[in-house]
Amino acid sequence: NVIERMIIATDGDTIGGQDVPPDVAEALGWGRGSTDGRTYQDLKADAERHIVTEALARHGGHVSNTAAALGLADHASLLKIMRRLGVKREG
Repeated sequence: NVIERMIIATDGDTIGGQDVPPDVAEALGWGRGSTDGRTYQDLKADAERHIVTEALARHGGHVSNTAAALGLADHASLLKIMRRLGVKREG
């Protein structure tokens, strides 16, 4: 959803840290427009990590419910994303 918002809001062909919505940037602790030398891939991983972590919290850590809420095919897809991002299940 955040990336979709970024795509819609940008005027150019490239999305950068300056395109991160203010609410997401604030939640991630970023200064507006500042990428602190991080690459697009780093910024994207941080945003994804935030999205997954918040969604897991909203669904009490239940992977299948979280995967469904995020529009993923199944819980295995979410588990793969969690491994890639280094997100651990609570408990």
